[in-house]
Amino acid sequence: MSKIVCFFATLCLSLLQIYVYFQVFGNPFEAPAVIVDNGTLESKPENWNPNDENSNATIKHNEVKYSYSLTDVHSGSVRYENLNFLSEDFEEFWFYVKSLFEETKRSRTEKNSLQDGYEILQNQITNMINISKGNSNEDKENGITAWNYKSLWHLNLDLKNYWLQIILIVRRMKIRKDAEGYINEGYMSLKQEVDKLMNISKKQRAFKIKMLKRFIRQKIKKLQNPEDCAKAKILICNVTNVCGFGCETHSLTNCLMQAFRYERTLVYNSKGWKYADDGWEYAFQPLGKCNMSNAVTAIDQIGESEHKRVIKKRAMHAPNWLLWSVPAELSQIVLPDHGQPFVWWISQFIAYVTRYQPWLANNIDEISNKIFFKSPIAGVHVRRGDKVKKEAVRHEVEEYMFFVQIWFEQLLLKNKTIVPTVYLATEDARVLPELRNKYPTYKFITQKVLNVTRKRTDRYVEGGLEGIITDIHFLAKCDYLVCTLSSSVCRTAYDIMTYRNIDASTQFQSVDTLYRFKRNFFAPWRAIHSHTPYNDGEMELLKEDEIKVSFDPHLPSNDGFLRGINKRTGKQGKFPAYKARELLTRVNYSIFHDANDTSYNHGVIENIAIGVRSKRKKLNEIK
Repeated sequence: MSKIVCFFATLCLSLLQIYVYFQVFGNPFEAPAVIVDNGTLESKPENWNPNDENSNATIKHNEVKYSYSLTDVHSGSVRYENLNFLSEDFEEFWFYVKSLFEETKRSRTEKNSLQDGYEILQNQITNMINISKGNSNEDKENGITAWNYKSLWHLNLDLKNYWLQIILIVRRMKIRKDAEGYINEGYMSLKQEVDKLMNISKKQRAFKIKMLKRFIRQKIKKLQNPEDCAKAKILICNVTNVCGFGCETHSLTNCLMQAFRYERTLVYNSKGWKYADDGWEYAFQPLGKCNMSNAVTAIDQIGESEHKRVIKKRAMHAPNWLLWSVPAELSQIVLPDHGQPFVWWISQFIAYVTRYQPWLANNIDEISNKIFFKSPIAGVHVRRGDKVKKEAVRHEVEEYMFFVQIWFEQLLLKNKTIVPTVYLATEDARVLPELRNKYPTYKFITQKVLNVTRKRTDRYVEGGLEGIITDIHFLAKCDYLVCTLSSSVCRTAYDIMTYRNIDASTQFQSVDTLYRFKRNFFAPWRAIHSHTPYNDGEMELLKEDEIKVSFDPHLPSNDGFLRGINKRTGKQGKFPAYKARELLTRVNYSIFHDANDTSYNHGVIENIAIGVRSKRKKLNEIK
């Protein structure tokens, strides 16, 4: 009898716990909220598809619910211990590295430069340990969460640049051959530990980023489809026909971003495009319902003055305010929750202008099935052909595969049955057999639609456009991408990859320069540490120095250094990349302000920003 009583008592207690959980957190299995056109957050229907941009839905502002579990948020209580382990492992890694150097003047110089880097990165870890312990009970319980994801992202990047600096020195000094293998293993171990810490906040960040993406997409759609095209404020851009597909895509994106900030509807005149006589809409969906016929009347005086209803802009020219900037209204979400906010912002517009026509989407699906495209897979774009000498330098296949091998080695540690597979895009027919010969354990696949040649004119013949779009599609869909950011095809693939993922910046590697938009070859950076030159070619830095970082693809790359000009001294040279940070400008966008209330804090953006904090507060209250 007593056993029956105990059983029912336990059952009642369990049901009570479940009831309390659902009252506080809501149903963890229900569909998440979404932002709709009127700026409210609404719950999704049961058949909601997260990949369907047209899914519509109705929860009020303060009734936002979340679908991730209690464990995901609450499991941060011992995060500082994980950081302690990372600190200890990094110390062991450094102990091995410094043991490689003999006591000569040259080796002491190299060792001192690396010790400088070690101390900087170890201090970063120590600071995060102190932060993650927290000064309040809430901080102690949450440990490493979304609010310091960016610190972990910078640590991840700094570790990579430090590792590349070590590899450079080891190769330059011709230290024993097995050393590089041990260094790579040590780096991979450290990276895995940081990746685990970064993934703690993945579901929280995914919630905010996905909600924000939908919000922006709906804003673009509404602006591009006004009630009356003849009365709407219009911005006209013409197809340039002076550059390739990737470049043209960024030109169109540049126009759309300007139209978005000025709250104008973009009309893109692309008839007679060299890739397709029918223009952009041959392959992609229309930008909206307005065109030259229904939006521009005979009495309109087209000019560049902002006071005119219809203005015209040059597609090739990106204004200074657009470069290295993000909307001030979104900065509270994007800056702490994404590694490269500027790329993320651009990706919202790239994704909109490259929505496929149904026939093209079907063709790409057929190709995907034919080539057995499936995860895990790395993408490689080897740029050769006519632009290599003029716009960039030639990079051998080993330079691309070095990073691909490191990525697959990390996967193989978890699953030894994986067959390393690479999707290859290139203009040079000789690259595929070279890769298969040099890397026989790898499987290489291509789109198998066109005969790959090095003739420049082939990209403009029938099928050329489809071939480029297909390559970009599959490169962007890969789990890891290696290419040269000097190429606009590479940049477009990375843009789309960024849109598709929560944060693709850790799934990507450029073999030459850093990311840029249009023909902008410099970026503003600021020194966060002083630097005393250890070798020829290095430049002195003081903390807070502003640096004009060069994106010249002809300069050396992937050695852990950046090149540029110190604006304080006017001198140019290189410096360790982990001693500086990229600067972003916050630009105001009136489109994000409610017409009756200019404070966006009362609107949907603030709801997204406080969403995870509200969830965290409830967790503390239930205890």
